[in-house]
Amino acid sequence: MVDFILVILIIIVVVVVIILTVITIVVIRQEEENPGTGVIIDPKRPCVRSTNQLIDISQFECCCLGGQQTDFRYIKSLDVVVSPGPTYYLDACAAFCENGNYNPTTEICRTGSSTKFTSCINMTRPVDCDGTAMPIAVDGIEFFYVHSATKENCVNTATCAPSSNMCPNQSPFGSNTLTQVL
Repeated sequence: MVDFILVILIIIVVVVVIILTVITIVVIRQEEENPGTGVIIDPKRPCVRSTNQLIDISQFECCCLGGQQTDFRYIKSLDVVVSPGPTYYLDACAAFCENGNYNPTTEICRTGSSTKFTSCINMTRPVDCDGTAMPIAVDGIEFFYVHSATKENCVNTATCAPSSNMCPNQSPFGSNTLTQVL
């Protein structure tokens, strides 16, 4: 009787190993088709919007971090910092929750109000596309995505200067046109 149970257990283990091997092979093949993404992205379904549905930020000042000019811009009406590279929409909106503590399944803050958080995720959640976030702003033909909630990552701004990566008050010429975001 013990030998029979042992044989059954060995068969079960072998079947489980075979199933896991097949799953691993399938995942490896999918990763080879789309290297580095970790997910299968259909390039025919990028997350885009018509530019007339986006906020034109071409006249907004660039954020300064550590004396360096960035591509970030602060949109005061939405209380968000945007950047040209998408950030996963829930992570980007997290600061609207107390201590950034939200439930990723229900998409609500675990403590405090969820109003701004919900508004942020509703405008950035990917819809009918494969990506990490929807764009909310545009500068020329470049899409911008919510990078972070609140102005915490954009306390100081300056006129965007494509030829310089230094904010004006950090420039060697002593210009002081840095603006503090209120």
